[in-house]
Amino acid sequence: MNYNNIFVWLLGCWILIRIVYGEYRTTENKYVQKKINCVYALLAFLPIIYIVVFGPMQGDVPVYIYNYKNLPEKWTDIVLYIKTLDNSYLFWTISIIIKKISGANTTAFRLVIALLQSVPVIYIYRKYSDSYLLSLYLFVTSAIPIAWMMNGIRQFTAVTLIFAATSLVLKKDYKKVIIIILIATLIHQTAIIMLPIVFIAQGKAWNKKTLALIAIAIMLVYVFTSKSGAYESFMETAGVAKEVYVTDDGTNPLRVLVNFVPVILAFIGRKMVEKDDIPIINMSVNMSIISFGIYLISMVTSGIMVGRVPIYMSLYNFILLPYLIKRIFTYDSYRVILGFVIVFYGLYYYVQYV
Repeated sequence: MNYNNIFVWLLGCWILIRIVYGEYRTTENKYVQKKINCVYALLAFLPIIYIVVFGPMQGDVPVYIYNYKNLPEKWTDIVLYIKTLDNSYLFWTISIIIKKISGANTTAFRLVIALLQSVPVIYIYRKYSDSYLLSLYLFVTSAIPIAWMMNGIRQFTAVTLIFAATSLVLKKDYKKVIIIILIATLIHQTAIIMLPIVFIAQGKAWNKKTLALIAIAIMLVYVFTSKSGAYESFMETAGVAKEVYVTDDGTNPLRVLVNFVPVILAFIGRKMVEKDDIPIINMSVNMSIISFGIYLISMVTSGIMVGRVPIYMSLYNFILLPYLIKRIFTYDSYRVILGFVIVFYGLYYYVQYV
């Protein structure tokens, strides 16, 4: 199975789920899909896990496999090895445990990491998305499996750990959230950016105070990443070679444009968002604005460093878009807008990765 076959699989899952669950309209003539059970949710996601585990050795996968094979096996050597690490202690500790249990099986390594990344995504999209399959389609066409699950592996593991804590963020259980973020920094240091953002994103969408805090947060990111000494030090600590980010031309404008779509739709539907006042949607709107703002900065600074920060927030776009499409448009308009979004994101994937 290659990556493009995932789209055929998603289409089949969509047909199956429509047969089983159907669709109905609310009194306001809005389309609503009943929440699918966990078996169908996992079934729809299986090809993604399969590609990540058994797919080609591309992106950073060969580097991770090489490092995995060369991890020490004796406990005395393991302790010494961990002491030599500058970052990612937890990720490589997990890798060592996998190696000890599996007998250095590389498939086991890829499978466990893929599951650590996939389970939070399945759980959160099933729980909060108005259309689980549309969320998965956006997830796939945004090439998250290619760009992150098979490339920025350590960082995406940290991303999904924090993403799994979405319910805790909404409950304002900040002690647990902070602990989870600090644990995530032991997987990848960029996770520290989420400490202020989880607080800022809690405000009501399009609220002036919230927008002001978002603007301050984005400006701080810009100041920190303007090729300063702190920026270079952080890059080197995060394990990025200096020659890579110094010669970086910034994030592709097309990616920035794609991440502008949920922001502009949220602005169009801001009155409906305000009326519904749904915590996960408020947070998703704010996360989307922050993500877009940082992507703008990454166009003129660094796509390698700054451009990798928004992934912590942009996963919420795939919760936000299904809600916006279904809630702010009439039933007939919904089908047109849905078709536009499917084609737009499909073309984005085709232009970028085919």
